[in-house]
Amino acid sequence: MRCFPWKYEDDVLLLGDASHAIVPFYGQGMNAGFEDCSVLNELLDQHGDADWPAIFGEFQAQRKPNTDAMADLAVYNFVEMRDRVADPRFLLQKKIEARIASQFPGRWTPLYSQVTFSHTPYAQAWAAGQRQDAIMARLMPHIQTEADFEQPAVQELVQQEMAAQN
Repeated sequence: MRCFPWKYEDDVLLLGDASHAIVPFYGQGMNAGFEDCSVLNELLDQHGDADWPAIFGEFQAQRKPNTDAMADLAVYNFVEMRDRVADPRFLLQKKIEARIASQFPGRWTPLYSQVTFSHTPYAQAWAAGQRQDAIMARLMPHIQTEADFEQPAVQELVQQEMAAQN
C-alpha cells in the first residue's frame, strides 16, 4: 500500500503499516515500522516537541523513499522466490555473487545481506542491488560453471566492472 501524505495538518502522523504496508516477502514490515519510530525519535531530539511542521515534513522526506524501496524489494523478492530459486543459472549467479563479495569485501554486498543484516537504508540497498543485477547480467554470459569465475578473461571483466563502480 502506498499513500501520501502521511500527515494531516500538524496534528496526525501515520507510522508503520498505516502509512506503508508491504507484502511479507522480505520479512521487513515490522523493521520498517521500528525504523519509523527511530527516525521520529531522532527528529524529536533535534527539534524538540514544539516544531511539528518541521518534524512531520522531515519525517516524510526521509522515510517515503525508503519505504517505497522496501515495498519494491518485497515484491522483487517474492518474484525471485517464485520464479528463480529452482533455476540452475540463478543458483550459479548467486554463487558467483558470493565469490565477488568475498573478493571485494565492503565493495560488494549481496542485496539480501544489505536489506536483512545491515543498517543500509532500503532505497540505497535497492539502488545498489539494481546496479549489481546489471553487472551480473553482463558477467553471466561468460560464466557457465563456478570454475569459470577463475578464468583470466572473466576476472578481467570483474575487475573492469568493479573499477567502474568507483
